[in-house]
Amino acid sequence: MDGLSCRQKTKVLFFRGGIKFQNGIYIIKTDSLGDTLWTKKYTASDQLNAYSIRQNRDNGYLLLGEKGPQINSTMYLMKTDSAGNKLWDKIWGNSSGFSMQITDDNEYFLLGTTWGPPNKILLVKTDSLGNQIWYKNYIVNNATTGYGMTLTQDGGLALLGYKIIQPCSGCALHTFLYLIKTDTAGNEHWNRTFSEMTNPYQKVEIQQTSDNGFILVGATWIHSLMFNDVYLVKTDMNGGVLTSYDDLIFSNNNLIKVYPNPFFAQTILQTDNFLYNATLTVDNCFGQTVKQIKNISGQTVILSCDNLPCGLYFLRLTEGNKIYTDKLVISDNSPGQENQEIRRWWKGR
Repeated sequence: MDGLSCRQKTKVLFFRGGIKFQNGIYIIKTDSLGDTLWTKKYTASDQLNAYSIRQNRDNGYLLLGEKGPQINSTMYLMKTDSAGNKLWDKIWGNSSGFSMQITDDNEYFLLGTTWGPPNKILLVKTDSLGNQIWYKNYIVNNATTGYGMTLTQDGGLALLGYKIIQPCSGCALHTFLYLIKTDTAGNEHWNRTFSEMTNPYQKVEIQQTSDNGFILVGATWIHSLMFNDVYLVKTDMNGGVLTSYDDLIFSNNNLIKVYPNPFFAQTILQTDNFLYNATLTVDNCFGQTVKQIKNISGQTVILSCDNLPCGLYFLRLTEGNKIYTDKLVISDNSPGQENQEIRRWWKGR
């Protein structure tokens, strides 16, 4: 089961796909502590996926995604009441929906992709009942795909996705992060192209910042290390790059080893790279920082659980703009057994 979105304001988490719900969408409504209030499952005769969720002004929910397998899918919009009961749905042929925004007058902007060839960024505006008011397609070079969107302070929109370029016939395809600024009617004002990305089917996000610029996030591919890397960009109001990081986060890539894990009293963190003045932060499942160690230098960190309760934790080992991440589990195993495991690990190094 894949978790795709969580809105803190409404405290709704929804999943699509997975083992039990291959053709459906699963929503969990929780309280502020993460305890379940209710769940809903929506199924269809064909594959049904959701990628974005928003709470409406009537306290109901809007879900945007696709019906049918991607490439041959229809963009799917569903409205529910505050208890998650389905009220209505709408579809748009040969497309998928990935992001949405609600205007002050309770109309909806839906962003997705019209499947080609060639693929095109799709922007749809609807009324409060999901009836289409207008739509726009945007394409450049070989293909474009749309995945992230935000309303802008001038009443327009900023659309974020990918554009694909094939330099010559038979050449490999190259995918780039692509930003479009439009007015409220979807008319394009300008566009910008950023770093080469991993592939045109990964989620990206965009927000407008207090200085009227934008913050963008996507994923690049590091050929020398053979894994994805987070790409973060800060722009001015015209899309000009102010700051960018393409080596921000290393995650799940074997650059950090934790043993034993699960552990009871203490565990050892080992990095492939030498750390200088790094900081180790441990968060619990609620995102609260429960332990922090600063001024770490070397390749080994010994972490004691102290009085932390058993459970799942998330660690961040930060050095400059690089963040190594992993998961920790504190168990109730005896310290004697754990110490034997640590000694065996050290001998085998």
